Amino acid sequence: MRGFIMKKHFISAFLALILLLCVPLSASAHPVPDMTRKGSITVSMTYQNKPVPGGSLKLYRVGNVHEEDGNYSFKPVDALDDLISEFGDIQSPELAGTLTGYAAQKKLGSKSAAIGQNGTAVFSELQLGLYLVVQDTAASGYEKTTPFLVSVPYLDDGTYVYDVQSDPKTELE
Repeated sequence: MRGFIMKKHFISAFLALILLLCVPLSASAHPVPDMTRKGSITVSMTYQNKPVPGGSLKLYRVGNVHEEDGNYSFKPVDALDDLISEFGDIQSPELAGTLTGYAAQKKLGSKSAAIGQNGTAVFSELQLGLYLVVQDTAASGYEKTTPFLVSVPYLDDGTYVYDVQSDPKTELE
């Protein structure tokens, strides 16, 4: 009887080993941004699905891409080091508002773009990072858009997107 039980355990172990060897192992690679690429941000100003031409936007680079143990995040640019140590929730309107004050106080370099007849402003050839978009002047009859943050690139369904489209809320005065 004892020999039968040992044989049964041996056969069970052998079958488990064969099963493990036959099951395909899937390896999933963690997406990694291409740090050599440049990106762009296209901001489309619309009201009730119609373009809102006029006005201008300023773009400030407020964060650098930071990698730690294969995880990517944004760290404040050097000029902001003494004011903010980390970003927290980059989708927070409060963070964008705070950074707007810091950008003016620290006189961060900015790029400007006019909002064209099609209601868009394009910032191209951007280094990867976190950007603050501030409406410098609003189109006639409209309020300024609330400042917001845009990451270049951003991760969408496992793929990094380098040419970012943003559609901020536009309101009448």
